[in-house]
Amino acid sequence: MEDLAKKNQTTLGICGYITCAAVVHLSKHGFHQPITQHINQKVLTPLIQEAMTKILQRRRLEIKKFKILTDHERRNYLKDYVANYEIADYIENCIDELPNKQIYFFRQAAYDHPELVNQLKYE
Repeated sequence: MEDLAKKNQTTLGICGYITCAAVVHLSKHGFHQPITQHINQKVLTPLIQEAMTKILQRRRLEIKKFKILTDHERRNYLKDYVANYEIADYIENCIDELPNKQIYFFRQAAYDHPELVNQLKYE
């Protein structure tokens, strides 16, 4: 998956993109053991790529909207971890195409990575 992150010039910590891809896949195919046993990199890669494309596209619009000026700031913004609101926005934008619309995701990482809590931004 490192090659996918590098190709899209985003963070190597792609758990947010994987979450988006897994939600779409499970909504389309169900959450049954035969289905979940066959979820792998080959199955999720196109969905991860799509999530990266859409989220990074939105981030680029935010860069223009808020006039983030320096190259360093722009690169850092594009390489930030995917925020919970970005996952929610992505799912909301996909929901009309998904057969199962009862989607929930829970994400908690603060206690596992306390040093990252100090880096939280306004988003």
